[in-house]
Amino acid sequence: MAFDINSWKNDLDGRFAAWRDRMKQLGRKSIYGFVSATALWPVVEAVRSGDWAGAGGALTSLVGAKGAELLQKKIGQWTSEEDASAQLDKAIETDTELRDELDKVLKELQALKVARATLPEDEHLWFDKTLEKELQKLGSTQSFSAVVHGSGAIAQGKGAIAVGAGGVVATGGSSIKIGRGNKSEDE
Repeated sequence: MAFDINSWKNDLDGRFAAWRDRMKQLGRKSIYGFVSATALWPVVEAVRSGDWAGAGGALTSLVGAKGAELLQKKIGQWTSEEDASAQLDKAIETDTELRDELDKVLKELQALKVARATLPEDEHLWFDKTLEKELQKLGSTQSFSAVVHGSGAIAQGKGAIAVGAGGVVATGGSSIKIGRGNKSEDE
């Protein structure tokens, strides 16, 4: 089967299976760099299998001709997924043009969302906090938001506080907020 944008997107769930374990084994620290390398690795595989046109076309449809050219130069230097993540970890610190193109790839493929969804629930907070710090440090235009299904709660951003349905939080001020379902009452 020829490589195209649809096959690329459809294979992401499988690609991200156990990605956190691979990241740990390789000693990688950057979620952004590792997820970017993992998301782009199918392009490398397509090229290696001889599907230059499919790989180039899919990449161009995602980031445009200029972005595809930049990424193809980087991808052409990668020898393995481990090497890809190591090179990206170094490059993303200083190469804003590369980071802009990676932001486009991550956004269009929804790679961060897919990567988070494959993690066990008890690692979601680690993912959210670590990624938020990385994106801020890198000055990345990539954004990430979590979604709650059911009666949970999410707190994102500096100073954010969350309380689930029926929960209580004391903020240290003169008021206490008591959550009841989706409502909040001052007491």
